[in-house]
Amino acid sequence: MDRMSELDGLLTEVLNPRARKSVVLKLAQCAKQKGWHWGRDLLVATAGQSASYMTLRKDVFPNLVPSSPFVVIRAGKPRLASGLLSLALQGLQASEVEFMGLGDLPDDNQRDIAGNAFTANVCIANLVSVMLELLPKS
Repeated sequence: MDRMSELDGLLTEVLNPRARKSVVLKLAQCAKQKGWHWGRDLLVATAGQSASYMTLRKDVFPNLVPSSPFVVIRAGKPRLASGLLSLALQGLQASEVEFMGLGDLPDDNQRDIAGNAFTANVCIANLVSVMLELLPKS
């Protein structure tokens, strides 16, 4: 069995068939262009339905967006990023998650909340850039 077929088999437990094929295609593309290797690197992919719209990052987590599950491939072992991991990546500590009752929510709701949390960062960055652009130039 070749390595990509092996990866496809491992992804069976994590993704639906179309998303699985897209991840394998994207990984093959990045292996050819960038030399990334799914069996030894830390890779994170958006689990989308199309390889052309999918993002794949090495050693970092891409921006979290609502309703986008992420596949984390670490040393050849793929798993779906949990909602709690997504919340942690947005800066919510375990004590905050517990205090707000987010730990009791279903996993997909936790991922959505983490994706929505990033929206505030984007809005503030846009607002600051507009304000800076409107300031009189010296």
